Amino acid sequence: MALKSAFAQADIKKVLDASLRNLRTEILQSMKKSGEESVRIARANADTIDASGKLAQSVGYVIVADGVIVAREFDRSADKPVEEHAANSSDSGQQATTNEALAGEKLAESLAAQYSKGYALIVVSGSAYAVEAESRSQDVLTSAEMYVGQQLPKLLERLTQS
Repeated sequence: MALKSAFAQADIKKVLDASLRNLRTEILQSMKKSGEESVRIARANADTIDASGKLAQSVGYVIVADGVIVAREFDRSADKPVEEHAANSSDSGQQATTNEALAGEKLAESLAAQYSKGYALIVVSGSAYAVEAESRSQDVLTSAEMYVGQQLPKLLERLTQS
């Protein structure tokens, strides 16, 4: 007597595809949460080092999935125009802020090109001053990197247990 399944192979594929989509969504949400918090940390650190706001404005992140940038966060608002443009019109402040954010975004995009498979969270400062500050033991991205190194594995571990 042969057993006959009450489902088709297509049903199995549907369930597996749905599970993979859910897992991908949860991975990306975990990475986004880590990215947002690491940027908050880095911007707070940058504000204590550079009163002009340029350093903080250059900080942001991208998330790469299989070679495609699927999320990004760079502050292009004029909420905090840089000091040297504060006396000028708000348009000048917007332009300076955008330039700092754009420098960080371009750097993150160039780094993202190195990740054609898998997932990557890339947190950067597009300001050359960040390298100088870090070399003098001033924390721009170090604590943000440590945060991601500690928290993201915990978030991803929870996914494997559920």
